[in-house]
Amino acid sequence: MVNQQGQIMVILTMFAVAAILAALGAGYYASKAERNRLRSDIETLSAELKRAAADLSAARQECASTDRRVAVLTQSYLHQTDRLRAVEQQRNDAQERASDLESEVALLKDRGSQLAAKVAAQSTELLDMQKKLTVDLETIPVRILKSGNG
Repeated sequence: MVNQQGQIMVILTMFAVAAILAALGAGYYASKAERNRLRSDIETLSAELKRAAADLSAARQECASTDRRVAVLTQSYLHQTDRLRAVEQQRNDAQERASDLESEVALLKDRGSQLAAKVAAQSTELLDMQKKLTVDLETIPVRILKSGNG
């Protein structure tokens, strides 16, 4: 955009210089009315040239401002992209950890079921042993009496 405006500025400048030179050359041979008209044309071209230069300057400032804005937005985009990648990595790590914990919970549940079955079996054995001991303890005095009488 700036390059095109620079080219336009060069063309306008060349046109203005050519017009001024033509006017000066024609003015030397022209009548007073013609010289006045040429001066008026020169003043008009000078004013147009100044406006074009001002427009070019404003366009350059706008371009510089836009470049700064693009740089700021690019930095923001890169920062947000980095943050997004970090969050995605945290999510992936959390999913992996959750999967590991699910596996661990499944193992612990299985181990808990095995231990519950073992505890149930041991409880049954313990009850059977208690009954046997109770019977044995109840029969000991009877045996002692029988062996003492015998």
